[in-house]
Amino acid sequence: MCGIVGFTGSLQAAPILLEGLKKLDYADDCYQEYVKCIQSLPRFIQQAIDMNPSVPALAKKYHKSKALFFIGRNTDYATSLEGALKMKEISYLHSEAYAAVEIVPLQFLAYHVAKENGCDIDKPKNLAKSVTVE
Repeated sequence: MCGIVGFTGSLQAAPILLEGLKKLDYADDCYQEYVKCIQSLPRFIQQAIDMNPSVPALAKKYHKSKALFFIGRNTDYATSLEGALKMKEISYLHSEAYAAVEIVPLQFLAYHVAKENGCDIDKPKNLAKSVTVE
């Protein structure tokens, strides 16, 4: 499904990074905070996966919208950029990403909006030729 595979693949690298960090012996507070953040990734990933049952309902609610806005704060801004891009690529809805104070993670929303609109999810018509296989 579009870039989701690449995104989740990069998330799977976190445990490998953590194992490498465990081999180092740093007492630095920054290092300890970094390790704690990496250790919390599986919990955040599970929360995103657990939201999946509500995504089709969100797609049904918003699929007729003229524009969608993805809002992200700090590192979540990159996720909102990716979400807006996927929404444009496969559902053909206008979408933008903005940096802001809060974000509501919406896993696979672009997929379900495209499905609600009857778009061919497997063959997005505006995806770059270098990405698609003919």
